[in-house]
Amino acid sequence: MSTDQPETSNGGIYYPTKPQQFVELAPSENTGMLIQSRTLAGYLPVPTALDPQYTDVLSLNVLPMRGGDSLTALLDKPGVAVGTKLGMYGGFSTGRRSVKKKDSSLILAALIFPSPDAAGKAAKALAEAGVSDDPDLPYKAVKLPNQPKGFGLQNPKTPSLQGFLASGSLVLYVYLAGERGENMTPKLPAVGSYLAALQKSTASFKPVPKAKLKTLKLDPDGAYARALPNKKGDGTVYDGAWSAKAFLHAMGDYKADSEVFEQAKVDAVGSGRSTVYRAKDHAGAALVSAQFVRDLTASKPGYSPMAAPGGMEGVSCLRNTLEAKFYCTGAVGRYAFEYHAEDSEDLQRSLQSQVAVLSA
Repeated sequence: MSTDQPETSNGGIYYPTKPQQFVELAPSENTGMLIQSRTLAGYLPVPTALDPQYTDVLSLNVLPMRGGDSLTALLDKPGVAVGTKLGMYGGFSTGRRSVKKKDSSLILAALIFPSPDAAGKAAKALAEAGVSDDPDLPYKAVKLPNQPKGFGLQNPKTPSLQGFLASGSLVLYVYLAGERGENMTPKLPAVGSYLAALQKSTASFKPVPKAKLKTLKLDPDGAYARALPNKKGDGTVYDGAWSAKAFLHAMGDYKADSEVFEQAKVDAVGSGRSTVYRAKDHAGAALVSAQFVRDLTASKPGYSPMAAPGGMEGVSCLRNTLEAKFYCTGAVGRYAFEYHAEDSEDLQRSLQSQVAVLSA
């Protein structure tokens, strides 16, 4: 996707000194699916916003999706087959776990289908595919008392509920897990309420037809071009351009981070080997960077402050000595950035590279 070659490299890790030059539009249908799915993420509420007990990020469930195969992160094989058969071509899922009740979690998702008719069929078929008499993972069909057009599933052995609802060309999905031995029946109305919240938040989302996915812009705000590129073969579905609201799904302290994003007027995020956040001005970028230090210090007690390599100004670093891990964040102009490393030489070269790119 990049049309230039970064200036220096080490074992395939590139250290550019200027922003990458990308082709303007999605070079493939698969890339277009991910662009659209990251856009959809901005329409989904973070679970914490619906219930403040769900704060810990379920990283495996924060996922932009492509085709039906992507459903393996949420559903079993019969559900994956339904998504593939009915033409799913994108979606986004987000999940958080309760801090106090470690078995309790909430996952929300929206799946993109070719038409309202396909979505209607998919919601019903996905629920039917989830019914199972497997003694290790039994699921029975249940009604959602406050969502008559939705479909519900309940697992009494591993206390959990699922809900499916068609809304336009989307299938909305909720997974609610409880504590061991908990009776989840009283929480069926909560599943319906979460589906209603999803329906409201995604009402204005207009899916781009599959045939037009290659008309989507790869990096509309230029934030992705300013993130350090991943080593070839190490890229993930997270690599790319995000809106600030969409990227909050992946961030640790939703309440504090969303407040700082609002104060700093962060409007675009680029994710690669580093992550770059565009604020209104330098003061906003510095505010965001300072929040990142507070986030990591609070959530990872093993990290302690260290001097920035080479005495770099405007860069704050933390080190986990036992795990040999490093973390640095800083602000250059209107951009804040963060970088994780496990090698001190790479850390210094990457920080120098990132500052150069943001200064160019």
